Amino acid sequence: MVVAGALAVGFLLSKDGYLGNPFFFRKDQTLMDWFSTAYWAHQPVGAYRDWRSVYPPISFLFLDVFSQAHCYARSVEYARSCDAVGLVGPPFMAVIGFVCALLAFRAERLPGAFLRALALGLSSSMLYGVERGNLIVATFPFFVLGFSRLLRTGWLRVVCAAIAINFKPYLLLAAVGWLSRRRWAWLMTLFAVGGGVYLVSWGAFGAGSPLELLRNMAAPLTVPGKAGLDLIEFSSSYDSLLIVLLSPGQFPFHPPAQLVTGFRLGVFLVLTVGWVGWWVCCLGAARRPSVVTSQRLAAISFAVMFSICTPGGYSVMFLIFLVFLEKWSGMGKIIALTSAYLWCIPYDFPLLNLGLHTSYSFLGDRMVSQTTSISLGELLRPAFILAIEFGLIGSSLAQLLSDWRAQAQAAPTQPAPHSRRGLREETRAVA
Repeated sequence: MVVAGALAVGFLLSKDGYLGNPFFFRKDQTLMDWFSTAYWAHQPVGAYRDWRSVYPPISFLFLDVFSQAHCYARSVEYARSCDAVGLVGPPFMAVIGFVCALLAFRAERLPGAFLRALALGLSSSMLYGVERGNLIVATFPFFVLGFSRLLRTGWLRVVCAAIAINFKPYLLLAAVGWLSRRRWAWLMTLFAVGGGVYLVSWGAFGAGSPLELLRNMAAPLTVPGKAGLDLIEFSSSYDSLLIVLLSPGQFPFHPPAQLVTGFRLGVFLVLTVGWVGWWVCCLGAARRPSVVTSQRLAAISFAVMFSICTPGGYSVMFLIFLVFLEKWSGMGKIIALTSAYLWCIPYDFPLLNLGLHTSYSFLGDRMVSQTTSISLGELLRPAFILAIEFGLIGSSLAQLLSDWRAQAQAAPTQPAPHSRRGLREETRAVA
């Protein structure tokens, strides 16, 4: 289904001249995450003062190296037509990520390792990251090397994890697995190396101080007045849909107030149960480190985060990779793996067409008539994330309960010496 979806996307691109759902709705903005960041990489002061970036300085330093400086003297649009490195960089990074994922799956001796890597490489998140030119495609190989068992040397894994976290700070959530399994040396090394990478990149780039990053991250978030259904496009959580439903003029028709209230309450209850389940899994893993793997805890942590907010549809590739490290056994893991595969399908089915509008397509290099629609994936993708979350939580709780029962049955049934019965029996034995 994933391969068929990728082929369908390629066919529709050649036919219509643009990528439909779930790809970015502005077809003239293809690869602009890469080129916009590279443009400010050559203007260090304005990156945080004028562009208000929240990217750590390593992102700009990376693109300062992997870009042709003379192409950015005029504008971002000119740079996109001039800098050939930016055109081949995102797909090349995606291929590297595919190879790293394949090697990681084979290191775990997983059946169907190639098919898992192929599904991830052609997934909606990976292709969306390539289409946007987001630096997440450059972060993914470091994440695989840092949070899998591909590298046998512990300090190399920590260094790769530190680099990945410097690119995308929210990836620090993956270290929850190390925290619950009491890998204190790894955590201390991670913070030390991560801080060192940040300081070196900050000094080399000349901007991106902690105050600048905090100021830009603390900027108020507002919902665009004409955003409409663009908010729920490729969302991993139902928060965007709730924003649209609760904002006047955002939805093409007015749903009943009782339906919106019930949906809002249901989402809140489901998220609360998932949050509690995550805490129980972390506490259980701390007591039984050999039962729940660090990759499993990282996957649950990402699923909880993605079910609450949406850092970007391409970000889910980290969660998909961690889920694909699981074996096809047990109902909970099978549900999680199936949901991960369904998320990977890069084609979306339109449910309700809302109209046509004309825009320029960079990939088609022409003006195209673009269809705006409500798609099936916009309604189902958050459910896939919740299914992954509860599938892994259920599997972890079942394993913890089974281990606890095994420990209880293996424990000695004789009364403790300090009890009254134990003291009497011990006295008789001595006599």
